[in-house]
Amino acid sequence: MSDIIVRKGQIDDVPNLYRLYKKLLTSEKVIPDNVIDEEVLLRNSSGERPYFEFIVAEVTNESGNVEMVGFAMYFYQFSSFAGRVIYMEAIYVEPDHQKKGIGKTLWQHIVKIGLENNCVRCMFCVFGWNTRAIQFYKKHGAIDMTLEQDDHVFNMPKDSMLNFVSS
Repeated sequence: MSDIIVRKGQIDDVPNLYRLYKKLLTSEKVIPDNVIDEEVLLRNSSGERPYFEFIVAEVTNESGNVEMVGFAMYFYQFSSFAGRVIYMEAIYVEPDHQKKGIGKTLWQHIVKIGLENNCVRCMFCVFGWNTRAIQFYKKHGAIDMTLEQDDHVFNMPKDSMLNFVSS
């Protein structure tokens, strides 16, 4: 295998992004009702003001073909306490390519993008069952906000949103 190439994702990468995204959902045991399709990824990663951006990790396989083996999705937030924040929404590396530094390289690129855009934090969520990832992130300086600051992340599904605004 050749060196890892990490680059900004493009519109023509969306089919491969979606292929890997489906593998991510399987690995994270996401309930099928929560799955978005390729069109939603395309529509929300392009245009004048995309809702998210992504980077891809590529390697040259033994046949000499370049293949996408990982990705990371991100967007920007604003913290009323700190200022600009880059939020890493998802990161995934295919199992055959894990433990080769690709995930770390993707995360480093997200952090560099954040620093280049004057962000003061890189935020992300990790499932509690994913202890390997939690240990990895902590090892590299990430703070588990739930444990350290009792800062809980909430999610209001669309049906609850509709009920709330109509009450």
